[in-house]
Amino acid sequence: MRSDFKYIGKITIKNLRDAILDLEVSEDEIIVLNTYDFDKIIEEYRETYKVSITVPYFLLGVLITEDLKPEKIPSGRIKIITEEHPEYEYYYVERED
Repeated sequence: MRSDFKYIGKITIKNLRDAILDLEVSEDEIIVLNTYDFDKIIEEYRETYKVSITVPYFLLGVLITEDLKPEKIPSGRIKIITEEHPEYEYYYVERED
């Protein structure tokens, strides 16, 4: 079971990708960002690919989502959660395989 904050610096798509690989985040886990960082990811995606981000957003098979309780996750940090945390059950979505 994992539910912790990890500092990864400026939140970018590349940094998230690197964190997923370095921290060995599995497809059964979720990365939660604070509202500001999530909005920056949306902007970066739009600027890079010239299209709107697909919601829910998966990166390397890992769900990237916004903290529904603003100010709980500090900027520059990610929270990695697993489904063993009932307080985060509203983050889980049905995946289309």
